[in-house]
Amino acid sequence: MRRNLIVTAVILCLAAPARAETGLRLVPPVDAPISAAFVAPASDFGAGHRGIDYSVPVGTRVRSAAPGTVAFSGSVAGVLAVAIDHGAGIETTYTGLSRIDVEDGDHVDEGRFVGATGEVHGEPALHFGVKLHGTYVDPNELLVPLDVAGAIHLAPLEWMPDQLGALGAPLAPPRSVGTSRPACRPIQPVTRPARPPNDNIVVAVAGITSKTRGGISADIYESGPELLGYAGDSTYYFSYAGTDGPDLHQPYDREDTYVDIRTAARRLRALMSEISRRHPGREVDLIAHSQGGIVARTYLTQASRTGDALPVVEHLVTYASPHRGAPGAGQVAPLRDGTFTGRYVLEAAKGLSASGLPIPDPSSPAVGQLAPGSELMNSLAREDTAYGTRVLTLAIPNDPVVPADRAFIAGQPSRIVPWTAKDPTRPSLLAPPASQAARFIASNLGGHSAIVTSPVAHGIAYSFLADHPLTCPTSWDDVGRDIGSVFSTLESSMASVYGALERSVPGAALPLMMQGTRRETTRTR
Repeated sequence: MRRNLIVTAVILCLAAPARAETGLRLVPPVDAPISAAFVAPASDFGAGHRGIDYSVPVGTRVRSAAPGTVAFSGSVAGVLAVAIDHGAGIETTYTGLSRIDVEDGDHVDEGRFVGATGEVHGEPALHFGVKLHGTYVDPNELLVPLDVAGAIHLAPLEWMPDQLGALGAPLAPPRSVGTSRPACRPIQPVTRPARPPNDNIVVAVAGITSKTRGGISADIYESGPELLGYAGDSTYYFSYAGTDGPDLHQPYDREDTYVDIRTAARRLRALMSEISRRHPGREVDLIAHSQGGIVARTYLTQASRTGDALPVVEHLVTYASPHRGAPGAGQVAPLRDGTFTGRYVLEAAKGLSASGLPIPDPSSPAVGQLAPGSELMNSLAREDTAYGTRVLTLAIPNDPVVPADRAFIAGQPSRIVPWTAKDPTRPSLLAPPASQAARFIASNLGGHSAIVTSPVAHGIAYSFLADHPLTCPTSWDDVGRDIGSVFSTLESSMASVYGALERSVPGAALPLMMQGTRRETTRTR
């Protein structure tokens, strides 16, 4: 962290002359890592790399780096490209596109999508160039962070531990060179703070298998916004059934969470539209758990495509959301199609789900969309849902439902909170009272629910929502992701292990096993 901020400071200092000359700031055209840096040619026609390349999936939408007029849109030597004139001698170029969404002469605002990425030299990428008075310059000299809240400040905006003298020394976090603020903020666990982190409206979005009809069974609704300090009159709870109810919430059943996630996102859109009418001009924070984070991202993608009057989403915080897909969901298809009896196991699970147990229907649209590599997961990876919205993802190591290595978005801040046991007083299918061992295992593998009640997780979220510097990373950020990768590997091999065990059963016993599975499935319906 300290090294990254030092580098940022150096870049900002070096960029000062170019910025001073042009008075222009450029935002990155995509949210992705730079795969090839600018290399100035030795002469006008010499070898070099006149821009920077971003490594990004094909189809990712490309935004204009600043307001301007489209000077060119079309093909150059068989390669699609767009050039935008920003005035003051500045022109940006976007090369290697798969699609162009603007025409010559169009005026574009900062952030307007101008096309979608394709390939550069045979690899999925975007080539981004900047010309200053006709000469290519390093784009990094003009690029600024999309999230300016994370930029370097020139003066402290609140008290710091060193203002307490000797008493504050143990609390002082590391500082970055050349700044008056800490490189990061120490984690301070939060439980019901006296005031909210900001004055925004907050919308909580629960995950799959949650319900509010006949009593609330939704982790983020039981332990969410109020534990972050938001007031009741500024808090709304998303319903998978719609807005026809008190406080724009229609009570819903578990099966309502199994619908197509894009349908759920449209219902979130309807809620946001109503909030805009009730609270004109107020910005919104989205706080989501599990599948709720994917619903929120899908909503942001849908909202970015229209000009409807919707509230600005300032922050999105997700708790244990499968942004890179849930490996368990990815095993449904191979279990169904690649084994003899797997489909009967899935039918049994479907029956248990229909009986009202908090088990997702494996045949539902939502489960299919949460699988790694699904059409929805791939489209979200290509979309720029973060533009104008600060995003923080939180994960926990002891979560086999959404392993920690699956709960982050590339290029967005993320934190992994310490291993936390699930509250043993909360019911669990895997922890019957007669089995203390089962209760212990279920409690310690119950991180998917425990993260929503974690004071550390709320402390990280509270600091982020208050636009403070990011909390300092801990050893759990590395260890937690390693533990998550173990869960992911084990879960991703479930179908193949099941198939191997199935094949080891003597042929004579296989029909009996299938009949028993059929009887069990019939009994659960």
